[in-house]
Amino acid sequence: MLKKLLICPLAIGCIFIGTNSAFDVHSLNTSMHDLSAKLKTTIISSQDKEQMKKDAVIRKEVQAIVSSIESVDDLFVAKKVAVQYSTGNPADKLAANLLLRALKKKALFLGVNDAPKAPLIDLDGAFNMPISNPVDFLRPEEFISIDVPAAEAVVYIDAKKYTDRVASFEGILQRHECDTLSKYINKKGDDSYNYYVSCKQFVIEEIVHHFDGVVGSDFVVEMELKSGGWLTGKKLEYTFKPSSKEKSSFHFFKAVVEKDPFVFLHNEKLVDLNEIGKVKDIAGKSTLILKNARVKMWVKAPGADRTQAIYFSEEKFGDIQMRGEK
Repeated sequence: MLKKLLICPLAIGCIFIGTNSAFDVHSLNTSMHDLSAKLKTTIISSQDKEQMKKDAVIRKEVQAIVSSIESVDDLFVAKKVAVQYSTGNPADKLAANLLLRALKKKALFLGVNDAPKAPLIDLDGAFNMPISNPVDFLRPEEFISIDVPAAEAVVYIDAKKYTDRVASFEGILQRHECDTLSKYINKKGDDSYNYYVSCKQFVIEEIVHHFDGVVGSDFVVEMELKSGGWLTGKKLEYTFKPSSKEKSSFHFFKAVVEKDPFVFLHNEKLVDLNEIGKVKDIAGKSTLILKNARVKMWVKAPGADRTQAIYFSEEKFGDIQMRGEK
């Protein structure tokens, strides 16, 4: 599992194998050795350890090391390796310190100590498992991010290649009380599950890093507009790219665009519907006629394709008349 991380040093966006795979201790030691070597070079040049802890490249290296941890057993193994490095040279000690910090967040993400029955991973003390009366090992001041407002993200789960990922992901959502705002299953080719979820900021960031997706709530709507007969009708492709934050939200799409997309596009003067309709003079006024109007819509994150949509809609609107040409 970690061997894949060594191939992709930045680790962000890499695909991990299922949760049942064994934790690779050898690769973990190799990664820690490489991290220590980089820290040693940087420490010599800067002598600023606090700045090193905030360095983006080093943080990505540490995140790559912990990203494959998916169980309590993995946490124990990683903690043991960190303890071994904490007795080494200054660079080893700093590497161990950075790993322990990341392991605390990973433990919280995995649900350790979230409930009375959850096992305790004491990352600050001895390497053991208490028999009774577990207490939280986290100090509130170390996790200010827990109190930040909820964030939203689009998450893509490859369910065809990794059959256990969907169950694992939905278990994480339930454990952290995340809300699923929308879900779309693409069964054509990739067999992927696309989610739009809302949860605590630190959970959202871990989810997107571990699986695949993008943090944010901005969307575009890809439309396939049709009118006329089923065999002789006309089709128009259009992608609605909102011009404001308000119009880019999923809630705006559900409340306004999906309700009557033909009228919305016509009134906003966003697309020329004359291409799929006819303009006639009715009662002395120019009127656009759309016979048997129907539409398919895919709501997706900017830059995504239809297979990555988090919502799909297909509606029939019958005959539509709109006064005034575009």
